[in-house]
Amino acid sequence: TEIRSISHNMVPDALQKNGLVFAVDNFIEKLNQLKEQEISFEYYGYVENMLDDAAKLMLYRIIQEAVNNAIKYAEASTIAVQLSADEHEISLIIEDNGKGFDIENIKSKNGIGLRNMQLRTDYLHGKLNIESSEKNGTTLIVEIPLS
Repeated sequence: TEIRSISHNMVPDALQKNGLVFAVDNFIEKLNQLKEQEISFEYYGYVENMLDDAAKLMLYRIIQEAVNNAIKYAEASTIAVQLSADEHEISLIIEDNGKGFDIENIKSKNGIGLRNMQLRTDYLHGKLNIESSEKNGTTLIVEIPLS
């Protein structure tokens, strides 16, 4: 409940006023205050004017969903969020050390969280790749082309 509250109360205000990096950093800082897991956030090459406000919100929501899933379902103790960009694309990588899952099994259950991440990635004309196996954690990769 507390994680959900933090997630919903952070946007769109922090995002609109201060940008994606600030909003993500703020979201992760609030979660780290709970001291239940260690979440890191690093960014390289990303500049706020690379994306419009709608695209920033989509990317922020993907981060929220992935981090919340790692906490709620994967029971991860460490989560790493990396946002990087160059002149061709923006990359988002979220890795956790949680219990992992069978990707095909989750896809067949048609979960709303995974579907929402895919729809948001599609909106950004990007690619979503999820690598996971039971007992080996999960890596989520989103690649968004810049054109």
